[in-house]
Parts: sequence; C-alpha cells; structure tokens
Amino acid sequence: MAERDLDAAIAVTRFGLGAKPGEIAAARGDPRGFLLAQIRRDGADQPQPGAATAQQRIAEFRDYQKDRQAAKSDPMSEANDPVKAAQKLLRTETAVDFTTRARLAATTDASFRERWTLFWANHFTVSATKLQIATVVGPYEQEAIRPHVFGRFEDLLVAAETHPAMLLYLDQAGSVGPNSAAAVRLRNRPRGARDAGLNENLAREILELHTLGVRSVYSQDDVTSFAKVITGWTVVPARQ
Repeated sequence: MAERDLDAAIAVTRFGLGAKPGEIAAARGDPRGFLLAQIRRDGADQPQPGAATAQQRIAEFRDYQKDRQAAKSDPMSEANDPVKAAQKLLRTETAVDFTTRARLAATTDASFRERWTLFWANHFTVSATKLQIATVVGPYEQEAIRPHVFGRFEDLLVAAETHPAMLLYLDQAGSVGPNSAAAVRLRNRPRGARDAGLNENLAREILELHTLGVRSVYSQDDVTSFAKVITGWTVVPARQ
C-alpha cells in the first residue's frame, strides 16, 4: 500500500500540477491508468471556449492603431478617447486570457493533461513583449497548441509556426526576399521600410529550438535557405 501511495503521489505531483484534496486517493488504485486516462485525441481543455480568435484580435488592434494615428495627427480630435478605450479593452482581454488559463490549471481534474499542454506552450513560446503580440497569446495557445498536444508532432509544429502570434513575435510577417517585388514595394512606400528584406528569426528558432536543437549539424547557409523558403508566411487582414 505504501508503494502504491508513493506512485499515486508521483503521478499527481511530478506529472501533474500538485496534489489537490482527494487527488492522490483517486490515483491510488491505478496511478499509470490515472494518467493515461487524461490523454485524448481532441487535445487539451480550452480555458475560454468561444473566445475571440487571433484574426479578431488582430483586427481590433489595427482599428486601435488607426484611431491612435488619427489622434496623433489631430491632438484635439475626439479620437483621443476611443484610443484610450481601445487600449484599455486590449489590455483587459489579455488579462482575461491569463486569469482563465490560471483558473483552469487550479481547478482542472486532469492536471497531467494541463501540465503536458503547458510544456508544449513553453516549448513553442511567444513573448508578450508588445501589446499587439500580447493580444494574440491567448488565441495562439487555444488555436495552435491545445488542439494538437496529443496528436502528431508535425501538426503541432506547423500550427505553432504559422500562427499569427509566432509570425509577429519573430518578425516573420515582414520577411520578404531582399530583391523581390514585395521588398521594392515596401521600400518605396511614403513611410516605407528601408530595411525590408529577409528575416531569419523564425527559421533559426525552428532549427535551433523547436526541432533539431542547438547542437545539431546545420549551418548558417541552412538557416538562410530555410528563411527564404518560408517567406510568404505572413499576417494579412481577415478580409483578404
């Protein structure tokens, strides 16, 4: 019985998020089965079923940018108030994303499933260092990570790397061939990006951290070639 108690404690602490009242007792009969029963083909639990999508959040942020630009060009404009209101809304949505995620971790009856999900969310991490990225971190986890954590690694990989949150976080959304028509068009805009060209951040991240690993045998030429392959992975308005 003592050995079974130890196995149950390991199941809910080392493989879960810490024992809640009654959880060790629930795992005691079959600790391994207790964990296996939490694996399911349709993925992890969703903190906010029916929450706004990444595309909706991006559209909201672009509306906010337009209002902010209008306020800058006319400081006395009534657009100042909508700008503040929009910014507050974006920050509130981001806070809700975090609190619902924390609430799920604290209350779930499938703590192994949630810990497994958090592991992969950390592996394919995006950082909310900018407001635009912060607004899509919640949808990123719900759309790219949680549905795929018990499926094929390939599906999880593609979903994570092509999600708007990852594309924006690693500046892939603006990566274009250095001598391409897209690069020339970007440079020639009135407020164009003079340094428009190839960005290797995502290509390097995929090879170095997400798949092969830092000690694998690949060269700088491989990174550059891969970056060229994935130009075109970008974020466009939903209407397009």
